[in-house]
Amino acid sequence: GSPAIWVTAKDVYLVGTPLPETVGLLVMRKSPPKGKPTSVFLQRFAAGATKNVYTLGPEDAERFLRREPVTIVPVDDQRSYCVVRTQAFVLGCGRVEGTTLVSEVPRSWMSS
Repeated sequence: GSPAIWVTAKDVYLVGTPLPETVGLLVMRKSPPKGKPTSVFLQRFAAGATKNVYTLGPEDAERFLRREPVTIVPVDDQRSYCVVRTQAFVLGCGRVEGTTLVSEVPRSWMSS
């Protein structure tokens, strides 16, 4: 009944009762265009992304993970979700608002 989108290996075979309500990795909780990709999904599958990607240095990456706004030069003129990464790996999902990058990573991931 949920509009969420999940991804799993095509050879997953479920047996037994009761069957689980969901299986796999959550891609987004709502269908596009209103859906936001989960940070876990982006960490797993967005390493090769080439559009709407922001690469942060160490200081800005720490600020992003603390959910503090980061000033950026937008790659497009729309408010949109994006992939946020460092040179080494994907941090997760962000949202562009003008010249500000807002963290969409789960609050439980905040660095101290």
